[in-house]
Amino acid sequence: MAVDERSHVRRRAVIAGALWTAPVILIGAPAPAEAASTSVQPAQLAFNTLNTTGTAYNGSGKPTGLQTQVQVQNVYYASYPSVSASVQKLTVVVRFPSGQVSTAAPTAVSGTGWAFTSVATSGGNRVFTFTWTGAMDPGQQTSSLEFTVAMSNTNSGQRTLTATASATNATDANGSASYTVN
Repeated sequence: MAVDERSHVRRRAVIAGALWTAPVILIGAPAPAEAASTSVQPAQLAFNTLNTTGTAYNGSGKPTGLQTQVQVQNVYYASYPSVSASVQKLTVVVRFPSGQVSTAAPTAVSGTGWAFTSVATSGGNRVFTFTWTGAMDPGQQTSSLEFTVAMSNTNSGQRTLTATASATNATDANGSASYTVN
């Protein structure tokens, strides 16, 4: 019977040891879940479309305006948030060289949810600001914003416009597009 008593004691020691260490494991378990729940990833914005072309040609065959198209996407990541007008405001800023376009408000602004907000001059650029109202789940995009700005200089040459798209809780998108006046 001495053999049975020893094995009985060993089982008790093993069970007591397991019970003693179990709370240590449980205390450490909530930390990763808490860390994951406090980290919120921002939406990731990108330009689907950013281009401009000459329009409304004069008698010399030079464009008197630039027609521009912009479309922004909320890049698909399954756990990232939507961009929604009720929570986040999407703003697009398009910059043309100051010497190329006038300070007049753009004409022919179109695109569902898009509105022209302002024009200003800053850092050698004419800065046109637009806002978009709508909702974009990850993988979706805005409607296409189209607008025309009047050119103040029709001299030949290549130029570049730049743009930034931003929204609350989103990583900004930056882009550029070159255009040539012949």
